[in-house]
Amino acid sequence: MVQFYLYKVGTEYLRKNPDSGAFEAISAGLAQEFIDAGATVVSELTPAFSTLIEGLGSALIKGLQSGYTYARNQIRGKEDDAVTAIVLTAITVGSVVYVFRTMRSGE
Repeated sequence: MVQFYLYKVGTEYLRKNPDSGAFEAISAGLAQEFIDAGATVVSELTPAFSTLIEGLGSALIKGLQSGYTYARNQIRGKEDDAVTAIVLTAITVGSVVYVFRTMRSGE
């Protein structure tokens, strides 16, 4: 709606003053108004975005800490079983990858 109004006012002015250099003046003025409006929007939204980013970072760190604490409590007293499971999983994944790549290359 605003663009239509600006277009209407601009075309009427250009019809009344065709050789006055008004197009350059209007376009420069509009460009400056858009720049000022954009600066206003950015200055208003910057604190909100920084608060959002800080909140997300804090939530991520708290989530990682909670996950670590949960895993530690589940493994406590069963460290040897956990190490065995990790090594067995690594060997299995490595073997599957090796077999798949060997079959794929045809050697």
